[in-house]
Amino acid sequence: MIRIIKTFATNLREVLPFVGNQQAYGIGRRLLFSVLFISSLFVLIQTSLQLKWNYDSGIEDIEQMFSQIELGYKDSLTKSLWEMHIEQLKSSAIGIQQMPGVISVEIYESVRNITSGSYDNITLTSTGERPNSNFVTRDIPIKFDGSAIGNLRIFITLEDLYSELFHQFIFIIIFQIIKTLLVSIFILATFNYLVTRHLTLMANFSRATNLGNLDELLELDRDEYSRPDELSLMVKALNDTKRNLKKLFESEQTAVKLEVELEKNAEKVILQKNHRHLMEQKNEVLEKQNNRLATTINTLKVTQQKLVNSEKMAALGGMVQGVAHELNTPLGLSITGVSHIETETHGLIAKLSANQMKKSDLDNYLSTASDMSSSISASLAQAASLIRSFKMLSPEEHQELISTFDLHENLEDVCSSLRRKLQEKNIIISHNLPAKTQATSYPGILFQVYSNLISNSVLHAFEHIDGGEITIKFNRVNDLYYSISFTDNGCGMDDDTLKNIYQPFFTTKRANGGTGLGMNIIYTLISEKLKGEIHVESALDKGTTFTMSLPFDSAQQHLTEIIGEETLQP
Repeated sequence: MIRIIKTFATNLREVLPFVGNQQAYGIGRRLLFSVLFISSLFVLIQTSLQLKWNYDSGIEDIEQMFSQIELGYKDSLTKSLWEMHIEQLKSSAIGIQQMPGVISVEIYESVRNITSGSYDNITLTSTGERPNSNFVTRDIPIKFDGSAIGNLRIFITLEDLYSELFHQFIFIIIFQIIKTLLVSIFILATFNYLVTRHLTLMANFSRATNLGNLDELLELDRDEYSRPDELSLMVKALNDTKRNLKKLFESEQTAVKLEVELEKNAEKVILQKNHRHLMEQKNEVLEKQNNRLATTINTLKVTQQKLVNSEKMAALGGMVQGVAHELNTPLGLSITGVSHIETETHGLIAKLSANQMKKSDLDNYLSTASDMSSSISASLAQAASLIRSFKMLSPEEHQELISTFDLHENLEDVCSSLRRKLQEKNIIISHNLPAKTQATSYPGILFQVYSNLISNSVLHAFEHIDGGEITIKFNRVNDLYYSISFTDNGCGMDDDTLKNIYQPFFTTKRANGGTGLGMNIIYTLISEKLKGEIHVESALDKGTTFTMSLPFDSAQQHLTEIIGEETLQP
C-alpha cells in the first residue's frame, strides 16, 4: 500500500507540469477536459435545483408566518378594532413587526362611502416603513359577525432570503470547484499511473526492437497481483510478435518445428473427429433418455391427477357417509315415532268402531301422541340444525354485505355474548386488539369465526379442565394484511386430530353431540369469504394456537381476484 502511494505521488509530480503538453498527454488532457465539463454541468444543475428548493422553502416559511399571524392576532384585532382601542391596535402592530422578517404593519378601518356606496380604508395605525422592492405583502381581512370591518396589511422583506441564497450559491460554487479540480487531478494522475506511462514504455520498447534483442521481453512496472487487462493483452501481443520474428529468422529450426506442428495438428484433427463422433453417439443416447424421461413425467402427471381425483372422491365419500350417519339417527327416531303413532291411531279407531273405547284408552293415546310428537320434533330439529350447519360449508350461504367496522368492538361483542358460558368453566379471555382498528369485511362472519373458535375450545380444550385462559393477539403485518393468533392453554391435540381437524364431520366428541362441522366452517369462511388463511399448531398438554392472516379490505381482495381471473381468460 505504501509503495502504491509513493508511486502515485511520483506520477502526480510528473503529470502536473505536462498537463498542457497535447502531444505527450493528449488522452489525459481530453479526459481531464471531459471530466471538468461534465462536472461543471452537474454542479450548475445541482446548484440551481438546491437554490430553487431553498427559495421555495423560504417562501413557504413566509406563507406559514402569515397564517400564524392571522390565527394568533385575528381575535384580538377584531375586538380592538370593533371597540376602537387604538393603543391596543398599535401594540398588536408593534408585536407583529417584532416577528422575523416583518418590516411594516398597517391596520385599516373599512368605512362605507355613502356617496359611492363602496368601502374606504382609513389608516388607524402603522409601524415601520414600506419597502420599495424585494418584499412580500399580505392583506388579512378583519371580520366581525361575518362582515369586514377592517384590514391588516403586513410587509415581509425578501432581502434576508436573497442574502442567504447568495451566500449558499457562493459556498456551493467554491466547494464544487475545489472538489472538481481535486477529483480531476486525481483522475488524471491515476490514468497516468495505470495507462499512460505503460503506453509510453510499450511505444519505446517497439521502437527499440531489432534483430539483436529479439530475446528481450517487455515487462511492465506493475503490481504482481494485478489482474489481467487490456495492457496485459498488449504486452503479450508485443512479446508474441518478437517471438514470431525470431522464428522467422530461424528458418531451419522453424521448418522442423512446423513439420512437427503439422503432425500434431493432424493428430488433433483426427482426435477431434473421433471426439465429435463420440459426442454424436452420446447425444443420441441422451435424446432417447430425454424422450423416456418425458414419457415418464407425463405418466407421473396422469397418475398424480388420478390420485388427486381419488382423494377428492374419498373425501366426498367420507363427507356423504358422515352426513348419512348424522342424519340417520334423528330421521330413524322420527320414522319410529310416526310408525308408533300410526299403530296407536289404528288401534284407537278400531276400539271406537266397536264402541269399546274407554276414557283411559283416549288418555293413553293422547299421552303417547304427545310424547311421540315431542320426540319427533326434537329429532327433526336436530336434523334441521345439522342440515343448516352442513349448508354453512358453502360460502354462498353467507350473503352479508361488506361493511367497514371496528375490529376491537367486534371481538368485544363476541366476548360479551359468550361471557356466561366462559364463566361456567372459569375461562378468561385476554387480547391486545387496539381500539379504533378499522377493517372492511364481513363483521358477522368474523363474529361467527370467533364464536366457533371459543366454543370449540370450551368443548374440547377445557373439557376436563376447570379454569383456563384464551389469548388473542393482533399483529399488523403491513397496510394490506393483519394476523390474529388464537391460543388456549388447554389439553391440546394429537397428530391424528391435528391432521384431520378441517375435514367435515370429523369429531372426537360425536358421543357428546359433536357434528364435526365447526372447524370446517371456520376454514371455509376464512379462505373463501374473508379471503384469508388459517394455520394451526398444537401438541398434547401444550395447548393449541390458530393463526389467521386476513386482509384489511376484503372487498379489494375480491376485486383483485375477479380482475385476475378475467385477465387470465383468453
